[in-house]
Amino acid sequence: MISGLFALLVVCGVARATPPLVPAADVAEVGLHAWWRSGELVMGLPDREGRPGLRPLDSLVPVVLPDDLHEWAAVGETCVTRPESGGEIDGQRVLAKVRATAQGPVIELLAGDQVLAENALGRPAQVCEVLLVQADKLPGLEVIVAWRMELGPDQPGLRGLTVYRVPETAR
Repeated sequence: MISGLFALLVVCGVARATPPLVPAADVAEVGLHAWWRSGELVMGLPDREGRPGLRPLDSLVPVVLPDDLHEWAAVGETCVTRPESGGEIDGQRVLAKVRATAQGPVIELLAGDQVLAENALGRPAQVCEVLLVQADKLPGLEVIVAWRMELGPDQPGLRGLTVYRVPETAR
């Protein structure tokens, strides 16, 4: 009888787990800025001496930020109310968006009403921007999440970027 009940649950979808968005990078710093262009993501501290930066999807070796970032799109410079970003995976329209929970923001990848993949941001932060883009040289899209957290009344806010890879199982 137990195996029959389990089969019924699987057929009805109760036992099906939503695959996680796969964490690829998680960087935070006071004054952090980020820029994206097709196949590349760079972040750093342009106002600090030496313009320290990082290309977190390529290597953890520090880099100097490019002098000219005009051809790059700034990420997370302003916060929008309901950040989301659309794209296409294997010919299917998908949407990356934020769902608020009591534990904090959850990033979801949806096809219509179906959740293809999701993952918790892991901190009670304000999500400012979500981008579903090609952010590295590997095949497949990434979800870039720009977020902010207030540290205290007299302290500057923490800015961060969390990047997730879309898993193959979400297709």
